[in-house]
Amino acid sequence: MNIISADGISRTIADKPLFENLSFGIGDGDKVSLIGVNGCGKTTLLRLVAGLDQPDGGTVVRSRDARIAYLPQIPPFDPAHTIEEHLFSGPAAHDRPEGWRLKSFLTDYGVTDLAARMGALSGGMQKKVALARVLATDAQLLILDEPTNHLDLDAILRLQEHLREMKKALFMVTHDRMFLDAVSTGIWEIDRRQLFTYGGGYERYLERKAERDLSLQRSEDKAENILRTELEWLRRGPKARATKSQDRKDRIQRLLDREQIAAPGEVELSITGRRLGKKILEVKGITKRYGGRVVLNPFSWTFKKNQKLGIVGPNGCGKTTLLNLLTGVIEPDGGTVEPGVNTCFGYFDQRGATLDPDMKVIDFIKSAGERIEVAGGVTISASQMLERFLFTGTMQYQPIGKLSGGEKRRLQLLFVLMKNPNFLILDEPTNDLDIKTLTILEDFLQRFEGCLLIVSHDRWFIDRCCEFLLVFDENATVGGFACDMSDYIEMRAAQKVRAKEPEKKEKPVPQVRPRDIEKKVKLTFKERLELDKLPAEIGALEREKEELEAQLSGGAHGDMARLTALGHRFEEVRRLIDEKLERWALLSEKEE
Repeated sequence: MNIISADGISRTIADKPLFENLSFGIGDGDKVSLIGVNGCGKTTLLRLVAGLDQPDGGTVVRSRDARIAYLPQIPPFDPAHTIEEHLFSGPAAHDRPEGWRLKSFLTDYGVTDLAARMGALSGGMQKKVALARVLATDAQLLILDEPTNHLDLDAILRLQEHLREMKKALFMVTHDRMFLDAVSTGIWEIDRRQLFTYGGGYERYLERKAERDLSLQRSEDKAENILRTELEWLRRGPKARATKSQDRKDRIQRLLDREQIAAPGEVELSITGRRLGKKILEVKGITKRYGGRVVLNPFSWTFKKNQKLGIVGPNGCGKTTLLNLLTGVIEPDGGTVEPGVNTCFGYFDQRGATLDPDMKVIDFIKSAGERIEVAGGVTISASQMLERFLFTGTMQYQPIGKLSGGEKRRLQLLFVLMKNPNFLILDEPTNDLDIKTLTILEDFLQRFEGCLLIVSHDRWFIDRCCEFLLVFDENATVGGFACDMSDYIEMRAAQKVRAKEPEKKEKPVPQVRPRDIEKKVKLTFKERLELDKLPAEIGALEREKEELEAQLSGGAHGDMARLTALGHRFEEVRRLIDEKLERWALLSEKEE
């Protein structure tokens, strides 16, 4: 049974048509993710379904007694309220949280001090409180707008697992591709003011989307060929046209009047970065504390040419503080930060919301640079670069305050690139950017010939862009891991499982006794010697594996070459252990 039924709904905001004549239903247990480019109307559609906005045309019908909980992209709160006061200050959309459920979710997300003021919390902690409030309701339908924004990795994984297991219906906007792939039973896309629906997760969406785009292009090519033929006839002169039927004339007019399926605009990222010098950035023993709290224990690192590093850690652990220390925004309490003379930072931070709302888009970009050299050695103006970032002539003279959240982030990214940096530092770059822009950004970063440092909890983004991780632990210490985010998550999960297992006595090493050799005639003499040596070889490899894990977790003092070598050896040792265990099992079975 449908909880929501929409029939022919349309919406226009500020003379901009967002979508037209959309019809759909959301039933019990459906888990739908809504995607589309920034400004296409995703948040507007969520609000229409939630009953917080009304369509210009069409109807949205909710089942009788439908219970709906809504999480906006930026949850509102009174900064003076404590967490406890906020949780019970009003309804969570159309529904209220239940106390016992609320306590469970707050504990899951690490929210323990209910007397803390909302205004004193980090953005990630505010999001956790808002999520717990919505998840604790008995709503039939959860409507979530960018639920993973500002959440740390552990919180994202917990939310992912909960949404997968729950029986409630879900309608959400997210650009976290691994998250939506794991949770969604269907993906809906707003494209060219229409709604296209795809069953399954993100991988299935990509396959179906490619097929649809190809079919649309073939249809357009066919229409173009027909139009070309008809126009040739039309130009033969009045006498020839007079002999033709009215039907053919009407056909030409329909072809001329049709809405052509133009290729959707895409951000074009191509700049010629300035050269890096021999010395890029050397960090020696930097520390930082606020009050009595240590935010960063001594950290040292020598950044090398073309390094691409991801920074991972829980909310509030000091990731942004580290970026501010590296770029000179704040000073360390101890240690030194020494950039090279040719190093030019481009810092894409989280301050998009503080942009001057009254400043024109074109003036903001010109304040970073009037012109820039792009790929191929061509120099273009700030206005032309804005066009490449999908800011048309009209939009360029709008005040920044009229842009959507995603458009502001895209504008901020362009501002950073206009400075032509050779060391890019990105703090949560995936927040508010649509999937298409993220994909183009990822391709650009993979080709970027400079240093790259990214703070993000988006697993897909980090896996594509980074070759190495810097991970904050609970003691404000940063360690290095020569792996991507997916491998790190698997390794950490395995460590947690081992930590929960009761201490076990070591199994006795299999021994081959001399008197048994005489009875076992199925093994050759060479195989008997091999079987006798294997337990000691496996034991030595296991000990080496443990030593390698310890060295990789310690970061090896920022020596990238050594860390890479340690990572390769670690993988080789794991392979050798598997091979020797398999060989030992085979020979032991043969011996019986």
